[in-house]
Amino acid sequence: MIIGLAGFVSLVAMLLMLKQAVEFSSWKKIVLSTDSDLLQTLGQHFIIGYRNEEEIRQLVQSVASISQHAIFMENRLSKLVDLLTTFNKFGNQRDFHS
Repeated sequence: MIIGLAGFVSLVAMLLMLKQAVEFSSWKKIVLSTDSDLLQTLGQHFIIGYRNEEEIRQLVQSVASISQHAIFMENRLSKLVDLLTTFNKFGNQRDFHS
């Protein structure tokens, strides 16, 4: 029986999906069967789903960048609130004395 190109592509896609499902299942089984004390020594967070160390490094760098930006914005907002509070006090004093 001759299968067409679409049938062949579908068969390859199904085999690749089956391979990924088996790999995920085996890694999940390993992680779930590992001693919890050993996992705690590795840290509180487990990163799953990344293919290589470079992807994890990029993730960590982007999170660090976002955190630094958030701290910068928090400092700017704090200064803005202080400035608005000062203006508000000045405005209230001026209205009170008028």
